Amino acid sequence: MLYKILRFIARPILKILTLYKIINKPKVIPDGNIIICSNHKSLLDPFLLILAFDRNIKFIAKKELFKFKPLGWFLRQVGAFPVDRKNNDIDAVKKSIEILKNNDVLGIFPEGTRIKSDKDVKRENFNNGIAMIALRSDSNIIPIEIKGKIGLFSKPKIIFKELIHIDDYKSLPKKDIYRVIVDKEYNNIYN
Repeated sequence: MLYKILRFIARPILKILTLYKIINKPKVIPDGNIIICSNHKSLLDPFLLILAFDRNIKFIAKKELFKFKPLGWFLRQVGAFPVDRKNNDIDAVKKSIEILKNNDVLGIFPEGTRIKSDKDVKRENFNNGIAMIALRSDSNIIPIEIKGKIGLFSKPKIIFKELIHIDDYKSLPKKDIYRVIVDKEYNNIYN
């Protein structure tokens, strides 16, 4: 319920303040489990994705955000859950798979942190965890690029990229599968 209220309130405010534009949004978003994979430039990115995507997105968020109790409460109310970015957080992986097996939408920023400048973008910063989660939950991936500055009247673009059908990769050798999927995510977002 809080999620719908947030979307209702945030949509007109962000539309006026940022003048964001949505590009290449599919007419029909697939039902069922989907992973939203996006670059992360600003604190407003999750809000822009919430506005661009018609279904509720449950985001993975760094655990440090949950330490401030009111913010932690709010994040949990809108479906976010914590991840320990410094360690292999098995609980976050299990929670991600559980969300997807319930036919929900999972939001992930594959670099694990904000990358403010395009010159700082590196393929090696993309985490293989998304590929593992997608394969284990049999989930397709929608890459989304947030392009341009994010700020007052900045006109950022939210660009939907080509859907990654996870079934297309299942026949690859195990040693290559994560790398190939992550390469596809990276290339879809940044090229």
